[in-house]
Amino acid sequence: MRHHTPFITLKIISNMSQAIKLSFQKQLVETKLQTTLQQLKSLEAIDPTENNKYLAWIASEYLKGSFSLDDTKTKHLITNLLLSFESRT
Repeated sequence: MRHHTPFITLKIISNMSQAIKLSFQKQLVETKLQTTLQQLKSLEAIDPTENNKYLAWIASEYLKGSFSLDDTKTKHLITNLLLSFESRT
């Protein structure tokens, strides 16, 4: 059986703690990335144009807090507003 001095034991624990922190940070970043991708897909679904012509504007309004992705009435309102605007141009 191998025995470590207290300093080496603390160093091993410190390294393990750092590895665990990095693992959790990686999981957090991956979770945030998945959430962001899901939000982007939802924003794309609101854009009534085939080429996502208004996606930048929709995303900008969403980031300003103008609407929530959970509010289906708002999503329909935005879609109808853009369709109306698109038909006039």
